[in-house]
Amino acid sequence: MINLFLRLFAAHLVADFFLQFDCINKGKYCRGFRGILFLFLHGFIHAIVTYLLLAQWDNWFIPLFIFITHVLTDYAKVSFTNRLNSQPNNSGVVPFLLDQFLHVSFLILAVCCYYRMWDQIPTSEVFFATDGCNKYWLVAISYLLVLKPSGLLIAMFTKRWRDAIHKNDDSQQKTDISADSQPKTEGSLAQAGAWIGYCERVIALSFILMNNLQGIGFLLAAKSIFRFGDLKEGHETKMTEYVLLGSLFSMAIATIVGIVTNELIVNIC
Repeated sequence: MINLFLRLFAAHLVADFFLQFDCINKGKYCRGFRGILFLFLHGFIHAIVTYLLLAQWDNWFIPLFIFITHVLTDYAKVSFTNRLNSQPNNSGVVPFLLDQFLHVSFLILAVCCYYRMWDQIPTSEVFFATDGCNKYWLVAISYLLVLKPSGLLIAMFTKRWRDAIHKNDDSQQKTDISADSQPKTEGSLAQAGAWIGYCERVIALSFILMNNLQGIGFLLAAKSIFRFGDLKEGHETKMTEYVLLGSLFSMAIATIVGIVTNELIVNIC
């Protein structure tokens, strides 16, 4: 049962964050038939990824269940957001976490219903074995979590401070919510902040999974050295505080994910 849930959760992360492109995400919020089409497209991608990662070719129940529940959940979220006249990516931390909680709850429900109706998993695994691979699924999921899901959460969490910085600098270009806690300033590279965040969380997570906590201190020190001149010479106090807040929050997420992953590996693998 644990292995089945890990596969479903990995499929959810891939489909909901890495394969939900901007055109799909924005298209879901269109009113009328166009929005419905994008909702169904997003649900279909979830079903396909779920079917492939399950690798149980006679198991149609779970992909169909995921398709229906995901479309209904996203439809409720889209309707609520449109009523508030909010932007698709600016729904806030609480709606984002609630939406993910509902999706994960449906994953658990799918596993429970399947076991109750069929009592066992089909034996048609081709690409993935079910025994002894929970560790690898946990590690894969941990790396998926510290990439785009964490980046979106950090961007939502720091949005009010980013907006405050933009408000004080009219020449600042408006930053997309997908940027990983990094306002785009003149001369900076597009999406550089997001990729810096991805790299630092992946490195920090790798250190934790290898039980090398000293490496995290080295990583923080190295980043501080690179950022020192930028923060000292050209930016005000608000920018300094913003960068520190985003970096610490980023490292906190990687640390928590790493510690939880190590504990799960010890207890369920």
